[in-house]
Amino acid sequence: MYLNYSRQDSVVMRYYGGKTKLLDFISEAVAQTGINRGSVFCDLFSGTTAVAKHFKKTGYTVYANDFLKFSYVLAHAYIQNNHYPIFRGLRTTVPELNGSEENITKVITFLNQVKPKRGFIYKNYCPN
Repeated sequence: MYLNYSRQDSVVMRYYGGKTKLLDFISEAVAQTGINRGSVFCDLFSGTTAVAKHFKKTGYTVYANDFLKFSYVLAHAYIQNNHYPIFRGLRTTVPELNGSEENITKVITFLNQVKPKRGFIYKNYCPN
């Protein structure tokens, strides 16, 4: 199943220099070039990947680039992946996982029911 992100999903986080509000303007400018859907689109300063996700959704092959690690992680999640995760490591714990969109809800439900463990994060980052 192809990941389908809505326009609202383009706003992952507020980011100085974000281009979400420019998507209509950028789309119009690209359309005026005559470059067809299915062509390659390069987002050279991808940041939160709002522009890259938009053009992927409209049928372009997208290459996203940025210097920042968080941008790489977002691009990997939203641009490189074309299918919902199948969570191989959780299949024995949550046996009804099947590679569908519902997996996300099933995994979040499972994780919300896990008993908290006072480990490294708790000891170093929790107040008190």
